Amino acid sequence: GQQIRLPEPGPGPVYAYSTTDSSVLRVSDDGLLTAAGEGTCSLQIGISDISGTDVTIACEVTVSSVGTMSLPAALTEVEEEAFVGTAASSLVLGSGVDQIGTRAFADSSVELVVFTDSSVQIAGNAFDGSDPLILCGKGSAVENYAETHGLRYAYTE
Repeated sequence: GQQIRLPEPGPGPVYAYSTTDSSVLRVSDDGLLTAAGEGTCSLQIGISDISGTDVTIACEVTVSSVGTMSLPAALTEVEEEAFVGTAASSLVLGSGVDQIGTRAFADSSVELVVFTDSSVQIAGNAFDGSDPLILCGKGSAVENYAETHGLRYAYTE
Protein backbone atom coordinates (compact mmCIF):
# COMPACT_ATOMS: atom_id res chain seq x y z
CA GLY A 1 0.00 0.00 0.00
CA GLN A 2 0.87 3.66 -0.10
CA GLN A 3 3.21 4.96 2.58
CA ILE A 4 3.62 8.24 4.46
CA ARG A 5 6.33 9.10 7.00
CA LEU A 6 4.91 11.00 10.00
CA PRO A 7 6.82 13.97 11.41
CA GLU A 8 7.36 14.19 15.15
CA PRO A 9 4.05 15.65 16.41
CA GLY A 10 5.23 17.71 19.34
CA PRO A 11 8.07 19.09 21.40
CA GLY A 12 8.84 15.79 23.15
CA PRO A 13 10.21 12.59 21.71
CA VAL A 14 7.74 10.13 20.21
CA TYR A 15 7.52 6.98 22.26
CA ALA A 16 4.75 4.97 20.58
CA TYR A 17 2.61 4.74 17.44
CA SER A 18 -0.47 2.56 17.14
CA THR A 19 -3.56 2.08 15.02
CA THR A 20 -6.91 0.57 15.98
CA ASP A 21 -7.21 -1.49 12.79
CA SER A 22 -4.11 -2.82 11.04
CA SER A 23 -6.24 -4.17 8.19
CA VAL A 24 -6.86 -0.49 7.24
CA LEU A 25 -3.64 1.21 8.32
CA ARG A 26 -0.34 -0.13 9.63
CA VAL A 27 2.22 2.03 11.43
CA SER A 28 5.83 1.13 12.16
CA ASP A 29 7.74 1.96 15.33
CA ASP A 30 9.40 4.89 13.53
CA GLY A 31 6.15 6.44 12.20
CA LEU A 32 5.84 4.99 8.69
CA LEU A 33 2.13 4.71 7.79
CA THR A 34 1.08 2.10 5.22
CA ALA A 35 -2.43 1.98 3.74
CA ALA A 36 -3.52 -1.68 3.97
CA GLY A 37 -7.19 -1.61 2.88
CA GLU A 38 -10.41 0.35 2.80
CA GLY A 39 -11.93 1.64 6.04
CA THR A 40 -11.53 4.06 8.92
CA CYS A 41 -9.42 3.67 12.02
CA SER A 42 -7.80 5.72 14.74
CA LEU A 43 -4.11 6.57 14.64
CA GLN A 44 -2.59 7.19 18.07
CA ILE A 45 0.76 8.82 18.76
CA GLY A 46 2.14 8.77 22.28
CA ILE A 47 4.60 11.53 23.18
CA SER A 48 6.17 13.14 26.19
CA ASP A 49 5.45 16.85 26.41
CA ILE A 50 7.92 19.53 27.51
CA SER A 51 7.21 18.90 31.20
CA GLY A 52 7.79 15.15 30.77
CA THR A 53 4.10 14.33 30.98
CA ASP A 54 2.96 11.51 28.71
CA VAL A 55 0.31 12.61 26.20
CA THR A 56 -1.59 10.62 23.57
CA ILE A 57 -2.69 12.32 20.36
CA ALA A 58 -5.36 10.50 18.37
CA CYS A 59 -6.91 11.22 14.99
CA GLU A 60 -9.16 9.43 12.55
CA VAL A 61 -7.71 8.21 9.24
CA THR A 62 -9.88 7.06 6.33
CA VAL A 63 -8.57 4.95 3.48
CA SER A 64 -11.34 4.94 0.87
CA SER A 65 -9.43 2.61 -1.42
CA VAL A 66 -5.83 1.52 -1.39
CA GLY A 67 -5.22 4.18 -4.07
CA THR A 68 -7.02 7.00 -2.21
CA MET A 69 -6.02 8.36 1.18
CA SER A 70 -7.60 11.03 3.36
CA LEU A 71 -5.14 12.69 5.73
CA PRO A 72 -6.46 13.73 9.14
CA ALA A 73 -7.19 17.31 10.17
CA ALA A 74 -4.61 16.89 12.96
CA LEU A 75 -1.79 16.69 10.39
CA THR A 76 -0.39 20.20 9.87
CA GLU A 77 2.48 19.61 7.45
CA VAL A 78 3.20 17.36 4.49
CA GLU A 79 6.95 17.04 4.83
CA GLU A 80 9.64 17.23 2.18
CA GLU A 81 9.37 14.34 -0.32
CA ALA A 82 6.53 12.66 1.64
CA PHE A 83 4.80 11.35 -1.51
CA VAL A 84 7.71 11.24 -4.01
CA GLY A 85 7.02 8.55 -6.58
CA THR A 86 3.76 7.43 -4.99
CA ALA A 87 1.23 5.58 -7.11
CA ALA A 88 -1.81 6.74 -5.12
CA SER A 89 -4.59 7.87 -7.40
CA SER A 90 -5.92 10.61 -5.14
CA LEU A 91 -5.27 12.34 -1.87
CA VAL A 92 -7.54 14.44 0.35
CA LEU A 93 -5.59 16.81 2.60
CA GLY A 94 -7.14 17.42 6.00
CA SER A 95 -8.21 20.91 7.02
CA GLY A 96 -5.24 21.19 9.41
CA VAL A 97 -2.59 20.98 6.67
CA ASP A 98 -1.07 24.44 6.38
CA GLN A 99 2.28 23.66 4.75
CA ILE A 100 3.51 21.39 1.96
CA GLY A 101 7.25 20.83 1.76
CA THR A 102 9.82 20.67 -1.01
CA ARG A 103 9.10 17.97 -3.61
CA ALA A 104 6.31 16.54 -1.43
CA PHE A 105 4.46 15.16 -4.49
CA ALA A 106 7.34 15.14 -7.00
CA ASP A 107 7.48 12.44 -9.66
CA SER A 108 4.26 10.85 -8.42
CA SER A 109 1.28 9.56 -10.34
CA VAL A 110 -1.25 11.22 -8.01
CA GLU A 111 -4.09 12.25 -10.31
CA LEU A 112 -6.15 14.32 -7.87
CA VAL A 113 -5.26 16.37 -4.79
CA VAL A 114 -8.17 17.83 -2.82
CA PHE A 115 -7.43 20.81 -0.57
CA THR A 116 -10.06 21.19 2.17
CA ASP A 117 -8.29 24.40 3.30
CA SER A 118 -7.10 26.63 0.48
CA SER A 119 -4.73 28.83 2.52
CA VAL A 120 -1.93 26.25 2.45
CA GLN A 121 1.68 27.38 1.89
CA ILE A 122 3.17 25.19 -0.84
CA ALA A 123 6.87 24.88 -1.70
CA GLY A 124 7.58 26.01 -5.27
CA ASN A 125 8.69 22.57 -6.45
CA ALA A 126 6.20 20.48 -4.43
CA PHE A 127 4.71 18.96 -7.61
CA ASP A 128 7.81 18.72 -9.86
CA GLY A 129 7.36 15.98 -12.43
CA SER A 130 3.70 15.43 -11.48
CA ASP A 131 0.48 16.59 -13.11
CA PRO A 132 -2.42 16.22 -10.67
CA LEU A 133 -5.74 18.00 -10.89
CA ILE A 134 -5.85 20.33 -7.86
CA LEU A 135 -9.27 20.93 -6.27
CA CYS A 136 -9.27 24.15 -4.24
CA GLY A 137 -11.29 27.21 -3.28
CA LYS A 138 -11.83 29.96 -5.88
CA GLY A 139 -9.49 32.93 -5.38
CA SER A 140 -7.36 30.98 -2.90
CA ALA A 141 -3.62 30.76 -2.33
CA VAL A 142 -3.77 27.19 -3.68
CA GLU A 143 -5.44 28.38 -6.90
CA ASN A 144 -2.73 31.05 -7.26
CA TYR A 145 -0.04 28.41 -6.71
CA ALA A 146 -1.56 26.07 -9.34
CA GLU A 147 -1.91 28.86 -11.88
CA THR A 148 1.63 30.16 -11.27
CA HIS A 149 3.13 26.67 -11.61
CA GLY A 150 1.08 25.58 -14.64
CA LEU A 151 -0.95 22.94 -12.81
CA ARG A 152 -4.53 22.02 -13.67
CA TYR A 153 -7.08 23.11 -11.08
CA ALA A 154 -10.81 23.21 -10.45
CA TYR A 155 -12.92 24.72 -7.70
CA THR A 156 -14.39 22.82 -4.77
CA GLU A 157 -17.18 25.34 -4.31
